[in-house]
Amino acid sequence: MARDFNGTSDRIAYAYDFDWSAVPQTWAAWTWWDNFDASEQPMTDHQAGDTLAAKWVERVGTETSVRMTFNTTGSLQSTQTDTGYLSTGSWMHMTWSWNGSVGNNLTDTLFYKNGELFANVNNTSGTGTPNACAGSNSLGARLVGASPQWFDGRIAEQGRWNRQLTTDEIAALGKGYSPLCFPAGLKQYRPLLRDTGDRMAGVASAVDGTTVIQHPNVIMPRKTLRRVEPPSMTFMRQRHFRFRTDTAVVDASPTWGGDEDAVA
Repeated sequence: MARDFNGTSDRIAYAYDFDWSAVPQTWAAWTWWDNFDASEQPMTDHQAGDTLAAKWVERVGTETSVRMTFNTTGSLQSTQTDTGYLSTGSWMHMTWSWNGSVGNNLTDTLFYKNGELFANVNNTSGTGTPNACAGSNSLGARLVGASPQWFDGRIAEQGRWNRQLTTDEIAALGKGYSPLCFPAGLKQYRPLLRDTGDRMAGVASAVDGTTVIQHPNVIMPRKTLRRVEPPSMTFMRQRHFRFRTDTAVVDASPTWGGDEDAVA
């Protein structure tokens, strides 16, 4: 089941797992926004000590756009979508892809909504290099000294890669395919289905609040049966076989069809 964040105190914090400060990357998750009453941060990389953020996604005020902001050794960089990116009361698939550079806020970070590229508007191009992401990575809040900023809504199926996904891969995620369908470079996978664990990084999570809630439908990698010949026939008749289950390699095309397994 997914997790619902109350917008005032709920947060899931994951221990440091990888230096995300200056590598090309893609972050994706199913999100549901409850309201637009205040600034909200569904995802944050913190600097060491967790008192300042290194990188975060936010919605500001009552806007229907989101922005990705980096603190740097020079001036911060912020990339913002055009209005209409967000709406309330339903699941949407949110993806941002970053090329690892600072200097051009329009092209360094790209946002996708339900698998489709969404227009950016000019905001702030930064200088210097991104600050180290040496603290916790959190879902549901950004810690800013004594005044955290929270997220009011739901999150499920969060994945993160240390590469920029292709447009076909992002389109498939927007159609409901699991991050596990794209294992190359997948460093974080937090489905929030039965627990809050990270299935890839294996790091500890600290949960403050959150409520278990209905999960969106997700298409998992297909599994196939492979026939394996027995090593010896002294203990087994020739007509008997053993089977094992292997995870098949899944094509990255968004037009797959048919017999994948959907889970709710």
